[in-house]
Amino acid sequence: MVVAVALDREDLAALVVVLAAQVAVLAPVVLAALVVVLVGQGLVVRVALTMLE
Repeated sequence: MVVAVALDREDLAALVVVLAAQVAVLAPVVLAALVVVLVGQGLVVRVALTMLE
């Protein structure tokens, strides 16, 4: 998807700031979700292994 809108430097700077803010907010959330998923999978594997023994 190509945006064919001519952006001024101020507009571009504002866009970059907004994107950076969104990334700064979303990154910890995504990392936390990944950690939760990985820990959950680890627990499932441990439970499965203990049941198999």
